[in-house]
Amino acid sequence: MLAACLAAVKHPSCAESTGERGDCRAMHKKWTYHPNSNQCIRFFYSGCHGNSNNFDTQEECEQRCRF
Repeated sequence: MLAACLAAVKHPSCAESTGERGDCRAMHKKWTYHPNSNQCIRFFYSGCHGNSNNFDTQEECEQRCRF
């Protein structure tokens, strides 16, 4: 819980649920912040209808969310 609160202070999208795949058919490799482990993990994004907790690179995810 504390990790999620601290991450939200760094960047609002970090407080959203872990990256959602979405409804389209693409398979983009993205990174999402997981507050329980304070880690950025890879997932596949479909290209539409996901959430904001997705980043193009691991570095971007870590800079915005990890503390």
